[in-house]
Amino acid sequence: MSQDRLLDPDFVRFVRERLPDVVPFTGAGVSADAGVPVADKLALLIADGTNDRGATVDRVEDFAAVCGAVTNALGVDQLKDVVAEVIRGLEIRPTPLLRSIVRTPSKIVLTSNYDDGLEQAAREVGLTPRTFEPRTAPAFGQPAAGEVFIVHIHGVATDPASIIVPGEPLEELPRDEPFLVGLRALFAPYTLVYLGYRFQRTHISAPNSPGSRQTSATRANTHCSFRRTSTRHAPPS
Repeated sequence: MSQDRLLDPDFVRFVRERLPDVVPFTGAGVSADAGVPVADKLALLIADGTNDRGATVDRVEDFAAVCGAVTNALGVDQLKDVVAEVIRGLEIRPTPLLRSIVRTPSKIVLTSNYDDGLEQAAREVGLTPRTFEPRTAPAFGQPAAGEVFIVHIHGVATDPASIIVPGEPLEELPRDEPFLVGLRALFAPYTLVYLGYRFQRTHISAPNSPGSRQTSATRANTHCSFRRTSTRHAPPS
């Protein structure tokens, strides 16, 4: 089956028309086939990791609830450590989709995922990934030849302190001016295209802050989710 047959026709047309200016914004759906659990399944692994540390957390398929329980039991810093440990312990196998995403002509990818599947995919296709979080990325200018910038808006498992988890850390992001300024500076010239999310038309994430280009493709669900993606919109994997 043609890859185009898996995608909404309007989405395919939109991307083709604007390809040089597109920055992919990836969620859990693009990493699921690479071996990264979606949020509710990740919650079970986090509960297991927490219980291994001597705490008692119920194993429920609810990412926010489990993160809240771990924060109450051990504190937010240990929650970040557990999340990072779980993600680093996964066997991630980059997929053709991930390899296609990192080849984006803009050479910039935004992700809400904690894992390094995009970085691995970049190396597999001969690119040098540069991993950032929004507060630091603008200081490095634009990607050089052979590079791709991968910006983890919720942090990355290789740096547990950078991880944004449900609760106060996530709730503070819309008021985090350095975070928002970093996003504006990096993405203002581009069009964001959401991949691997499922959300309502009214649900827009932090990158669509003032200064970034907003189009029907970043607002409408039919333009930004794979038809075969079954994961619900949730905190990152």
